[in-house]
Amino acid sequence: MTDENNFEIMDGESSGGFGKQDGLTFNQILMAQLSRTAQNLSEDMIVGHWKSLPIKTGTGAVMMQQVYIPDGRLKSINSVKTFYDLLLPRFDLQMKEKDGEIKEKIIAKKKQFREKEKSNSNWIDIELKYYRIIFQELNLLMSRLGYFTEEGVTM
Repeated sequence: MTDENNFEIMDGESSGGFGKQDGLTFNQILMAQLSRTAQNLSEDMIVGHWKSLPIKTGTGAVMMQQVYIPDGRLKSINSVKTFYDLLLPRFDLQMKEKDGEIKEKIIAKKKQFREKEKSNSNWIDIELKYYRIIFQELNLLMSRLGYFTEEGVTM
């Protein structure tokens, strides 16, 4: 057998599961994503664009380099989506109902929007508002599930 064909299938329970190689528990991964999402939602919602930046070369000459500045809105939306994905298996009935309501509103708004406008950038602004609502609901779910409680202290 070659090295490519020499592999072992590990039991998910015995291998420690996702993130265990670094000693992370699901709660730590979840809290890290919560922190990352909150940080992304706290930053400026800059539209993605290219920017020319001066760069000094080893000879002292200055050259211009094109650098892409990522879209802060899309970064925030993707952070909420990842947070959502992590919590999905733990959705309670209340969260499932809220999720359905929000998704219905997004679909209706998108249909209405597409009939009037073609600008994807304007849709991203609207979509971000809905993902902020989803983020709020996910935080309420985490509270109901007890993720924000510590020994003797309830936040």
